Amino acid sequence: MNRLAPALAASILALAACSSGGSTAPSASPGATTSTTTAPVSTPGYPDSIVVLGHSGATGGGSDPMNLSRDARENSWATGTNPTVNSVYLRVLARNPAVVGHNVNLAKGGSRVDDLLRQAEGAVELDPLPERVLIQTIDNDIRCDGTDPQNYEPFGATLDSALDIIEAGAPEAKIFFVSQWGTVSSYMDAFAGFPASSGPTPATVSATRSTNPVPPSQTALPTCRTLSINTSP
Repeated sequence: MNRLAPALAASILALAACSSGGSTAPSASPGATTSTTTAPVSTPGYPDSIVVLGHSGATGGGSDPMNLSRDARENSWATGTNPTVNSVYLRVLARNPAVVGHNVNLAKGGSRVDDLLRQAEGAVELDPLPERVLIQTIDNDIRCDGTDPQNYEPFGATLDSALDIIEAGAPEAKIFFVSQWGTVSSYMDAFAGFPASSGPTPATVSATRSTNPVPPSQTALPTCRTLSINTSP
């Protein structure tokens, strides 16, 4: 299993994975016309199954204008089926029909890193086992009360335990971890290319999953936005 963190969801399309495919033939009664149903053939380099874990950032929460409190999972950036969103799942599906219907969203609004343990256990009980595991977390673990530095190690240990569960139960899976910006400098570098006069456009803000872009003139961020956990082995 490979652990990659942090990663942009769009980059998943370019990474290789083990794929599988097959066919099924229904039984036929005597004298009946025999028909064969062939399962979609896997496309090498793309996963046949995807699952997402984490908090409301992955559930489509707040994306339904008619009901902002609803988890509109069809709008999830990871596993959603809304063509307007063009989720990771839909982009993989366009290239690998074998993934059809194998898009599971186990994320839950308000989840913290402790909740990832239960979600990871649910992921390795899926059939088929996930070949891509997308995780979006950290936000709800940031306390902004001056205690964040002392929480880094417990957070990292719990996250590592969740990854261990996935590694043991789905050893062929690749994991992609989506989090907050790692440091103040990396946050600022991400916006360095935006025109100083206009700042980021709504489209680019959505693409970078930032809800509070920093103007080019600002040189510092609140300390509660700089939590970075390295999950590489």
